[in-house]
This record gives sequence, C-alpha cells and structure tokens, in this order.
Amino acid sequence: MPKEAHIAGQIANRGEMAGILGISPTTLDRYVQAGCPFLERGSGRREYKFNSAEVIRWVLAREASPGRGQTDDSRRRYTLASAELKEFQLAEKRGLMINVEDVGPIIADELANCRSRLLSISARIAPSVAGMDGDVARIEAAISEEVQNALAEITQG
Repeated sequence: MPKEAHIAGQIANRGEMAGILGISPTTLDRYVQAGCPFLERGSGRREYKFNSAEVIRWVLAREASPGRGQTDDSRRRYTLASAELKEFQLAEKRGLMINVEDVGPIIADELANCRSRLLSISARIAPSVAGMDGDVARIEAAISEEVQNALAEITQG
C-alpha cells in the first residue's frame, strides 16, 4: 500500500495565508473559528502562524464535505436575501419603514373613531329630518350634508 504524500508547506502569517488562499483575512478568521488548523494562536502583537499545506488540505476537505458546498444558485439567493435584509434595516433606521406592530394600534384607534362618527350620524340628523314631512329632496340633502361633514371630520383627524 503506497504512502500518502506528505506536503510540508510553508509557514505563513495571517495576511500571507489569506493571500495564498485568495481570501480576505476576515474570511481566514472565520475559517479559524470553524476549525482551520494553525501552528500558533495570534494574540496582541503576535500573529497567527499557519502551515499552508495543512490549511489548504483543510479548505479542500471542507469544500468536499457533504452539505458544505453551496450551489451557485443557493449562494446567489443567499446573497440577494442578505442584501434585501440590509436594505430593509437601513430603511428602518432612516425612518422610511416602520414595524407593522407599531402601526396596528394607531389604525385600530382611527377605525374606532371613524366607526363612532359614522354611527352618530343617525342620532344627529333624526331631529332635523323628522320635521321635513317626507320631503325626500330635503331629507336626502340633509343626510348628504351630514355624511360629508363626518367624512371631512374623519379626514382631518
């Protein structure tokens, strides 16, 4: 049985390793959090040290593992969803959007006022209509005027 080839690799710091992989140093940091091997942990002024061969093997194994590789379509959908979420968050911070939960009570209050004003029309107009002795044109005009007044009051708040 043949031996597996051993690649020694080179020792690289964070910036160099990111350059070798063609990724940003921040992405390399995420790799380390996900279990990427390193020789020395960085702290303070000391930088991480990596064996480039071990890191490359780890990245290749990670990409080849089932469920890890994303299709171009799923990556595109994820990117679009992330961008859309950021746009919503930005619009909300700028005051261009509000939460539905914040609007619900306001709308409920306005609808209650509208309902109350419309229901009061009959009581307000009944005395004046009663004295019109069945004059349909005058009754219709009085009702129309009261409805218009109610609508104006509702519109003005």
